[in-house]
Amino acid sequence: MIEPAPGRIAALFSERLAVLKLRQAALKSKRCRLGPEQKAFCPEAFLSVVAEKLAYTSTMFINIELLEQFFYQVRVDFNRLCEPDS
Repeated sequence: MIEPAPGRIAALFSERLAVLKLRQAALKSKRCRLGPEQKAFCPEAFLSVVAEKLAYTSTMFINIELLEQFFYQVRVDFNRLCEPDS
């Protein structure tokens, strides 16, 4: 396996650090510190809600896909069992 160049790794860490510092600054902002009634203005609260919604939606999608596969397989097996022997 090819290792990424140390410069590329440093750039990725630098970008990640910048994002984390930005998020930390947002959490320390006056709007986020005002309490739960100001959650709509706090970006971290918004990101949390979006993450929860995405997790719920993906779970529902997976469940629907699994159910569809299950019912399709039941139909195929039922048709195979009901066919007269030839």
